[in-house]
Amino acid sequence: MTIIDAIRPEQVPAMGLAAALILGFLAGCAVTGDADEVSVEHPAHQFLVAEIAADRHCRSFGRVARHLQTSPAQPSEIFKLQSRVSLFACEAP
Repeated sequence: MTIIDAIRPEQVPAMGLAAALILGFLAGCAVTGDADEVSVEHPAHQFLVAEIAADRHCRSFGRVARHLQTSPAQPSEIFKLQSRVSLFACEAP
């Protein structure tokens, strides 16, 4: 089960601000990959954002994301602070 599957409809109003923030970070993620794997550049302390972006990518191929590794924090041109690159495998559910 992913974080997206775990959200119940009655939680949505209470999560409005958090959802808006996550969607804002997702808009800035650099996502590259194919049906087998995906890499996501994301803010250094926002792994959840990477997990959601990878899951969204893999689901477009009818698969689910499984985390493989995350790089050390590094300066980022996208976020102006620090970022990490997380690698995920896209696997059959």
